[in-house]
Amino acid sequence: MSARPVSLRTSTSTPTPRFTFVCMCVCASVACTASSAEKATTPVSTSPSTAKPLAWRTWSADVFAEAKRDHKLVFVDAGIEGCTACRWMHEVTLTDARVIDRLDREFVVVSVDAEQQPDVGARFDEWAWPALVFFDADGHRLKAIRGNHVPDHFLRDLDEVERIARGGD
Repeated sequence: MSARPVSLRTSTSTPTPRFTFVCMCVCASVACTASSAEKATTPVSTSPSTAKPLAWRTWSADVFAEAKRDHKLVFVDAGIEGCTACRWMHEVTLTDARVIDRLDREFVVVSVDAEQQPDVGARFDEWAWPALVFFDADGHRLKAIRGNHVPDHFLRDLDEVERIARGGD
């Protein structure tokens, strides 16, 4: 018995379970993004950026060598160009002076465009976009976060990553 291709629509124009599931996933994704933006009714950054921009690196073994040499952790921001949540993270959280200062002091920062580097992007696509992934200098994943975070929440994430790195999980 051969398998038939599954159609998204039936001939009676009644949505199939697969079509309904796809629509629900798209709607949930849009709702989550909108919900995150609505929750930020107060200014998301109480610390406008006067700091220099982050010195983003590209994914390579050199990143981990630099982290080891400088006794830092590695922060990877993986996303895609058309991602609203990725853009929001870059425009709001990663331009906050407190976040920039903390990342500069304690992390080697890596930006990955999953469409430009699909081999690297595939490592992080389970987390959705943006995927915010933290590693120790030996390349062990410490924590992975999906989606954007306001600066105050992201700073708490950084505290947690440092506790994990020190073995205080």
